[in-house]
Amino acid sequence: MKPEMQPFTSAAATTNVRQRFPMFSSALQTIVAGLHGLPPDTRRVDWESVHGLAEAHGVTALLHAAWHGSGDVPEAVLTSWAHVRHLNALRGIRACRQRDMLVHDLRQRGISCLVLKGAALAQIWYQDLSLRPFLDIDLWLPQRDADVAREVLVAAGYGELTDGSPHHGLPLHRRDLPCAVELHRDLTALPLRVAPDFAEFAARSMAIESTDIRILGPEDALFHLCLHLVQHLGRAHGWRLRDLYDIRCHLERFAIDWPAFQALIEAHESRRLCAAVLGLAHLVVGADVPVERIEGTAALELLHMPIPGTLHHRRRADFLAAALRGDVRRTTSIVHAAASEWVGAERGIVPPGEASMSRPRAIPTLRDWHSIYRRLRQWAPEVSVWHEPERLMLTLLDDSSAPTGARPAAIPAALRSPLLVVLLLGACMVLGRMVRVFRVTGRSMEPTLHPGRRLVVDLLSYRFRCPRRGEIVLLAGGAGRPDLGVKRIVGLPGELIEMRSGRVYVDGMRLRDDHPLVRNRARVRSLRLGPGQYFVLGDNRPVSVDSRRWGPIPERVIVGRVRNARAKQR
Repeated sequence: MKPEMQPFTSAAATTNVRQRFPMFSSALQTIVAGLHGLPPDTRRVDWESVHGLAEAHGVTALLHAAWHGSGDVPEAVLTSWAHVRHLNALRGIRACRQRDMLVHDLRQRGISCLVLKGAALAQIWYQDLSLRPFLDIDLWLPQRDADVAREVLVAAGYGELTDGSPHHGLPLHRRDLPCAVELHRDLTALPLRVAPDFAEFAARSMAIESTDIRILGPEDALFHLCLHLVQHLGRAHGWRLRDLYDIRCHLERFAIDWPAFQALIEAHESRRLCAAVLGLAHLVVGADVPVERIEGTAALELLHMPIPGTLHHRRRADFLAAALRGDVRRTTSIVHAAASEWVGAERGIVPPGEASMSRPRAIPTLRDWHSIYRRLRQWAPEVSVWHEPERLMLTLLDDSSAPTGARPAAIPAALRSPLLVVLLLGACMVLGRMVRVFRVTGRSMEPTLHPGRRLVVDLLSYRFRCPRRGEIVLLAGGAGRPDLGVKRIVGLPGELIEMRSGRVYVDGMRLRDDHPLVRNRARVRSLRLGPGQYFVLGDNRPVSVDSRRWGPIPERVIVGRVRNARAKQR
């Protein structure tokens, strides 16, 4: 059954949502109903799934605004959503100040820029910072100014994060500010034959009220929102309800000159792409789009993409995209996070459910492998349709609009084999359980380990034997300890530890060091270690925070052994 290309009306019944969108899960149907101002069907709502799915689609605050006074939603869910809105508002206020400061600094160097997406949407489109998460600041500027703009931000204290994109490079972040900053060289990463020209779009830009901040004009912004949705579709992340709701809010806020918009998308050979996205927004969230601007067939094909669904569904897509990029670290991280949640649910550490982004994760053991392997096999049947977003994206771009060599790589046929994908998932899982790469950030282990050095941590050895004296280990956080730390084991279970004048004595005998240490005159009174307890120290003892402050370390917080660091103690 295919839904008709007509938006909902305020009088629509919740039951119609199920009839119009049978391809959606019941949780997604409930969310769509909420975005149309309809009450939830309390007889069939799994609030755990709704909560997680709303978070994945970025519409948690919108659902709270729609349902907070209805009495149909559990109080615990509403409280959680109200907290999200509160955080959105606080973050948005700080982010607006950060945005204004950035634009001012760039203007001081003679660099013009246009603010894109959330940095403009939250304040102008929604007119309520609590309703639209303000996650990063996207600035589009001329390519010739990109390097200078990066230098300006670095001089202001920004540093590079780890993930980047071809059209905006590495994001920049400053610890004391809420948002990362992306400096876009182009409006989109899509392979358009006619690339959007900054000067042309800047000439049609407009200012945010009472500021000098420039944003895209109404028609240009609508064009960018369409491109943004399809760009993420092509990366196998899938479209999100928040992206569609952005389009709805934009159309409610501005009167669009539709002939001018039509001329714009035809000039950039993106007519079918925009017609499909506008049709999807019209159908799913009720965006006020003239019927003649919609291409129903393409919109329905977008609607039936396998991507809209649960967090685990998006995680599968993220895994595939990372595997195609050859990003072993990301693929391993995704599989390990999924396995941790599955094991945690089976042990009762976290409740089972599709959404558990903020819950604690369990640490899988080798004995959990059978269960993990069984769950990984459930990922395989959908592999055959994972290539559909890539194919559809290229179709929407039209054959003439994608220059040679610029199209995203299609998924190799071999990767569509369920058996091969299961083996790949298993290999990533095993790799993630055997080793971990860790970067030294402090000076507590100098001169053995210096800040910035990459360490390889063996996660497997201590499952078969106990830690030994002199080994450098990675510790988990908690009980006053930082999130992760690297220290050296000097005391073993059952031993009597004492420190005099910076020297370590074990059972009354001085510990002889055969590696260079920076000592101080610290003292530790006699301390008898209990079963499963270890005494750890940093090599740079004047600055190290270790067992002299924490006390004995239980074996369970020892994550693994650092392999690429020498020196032992006797």
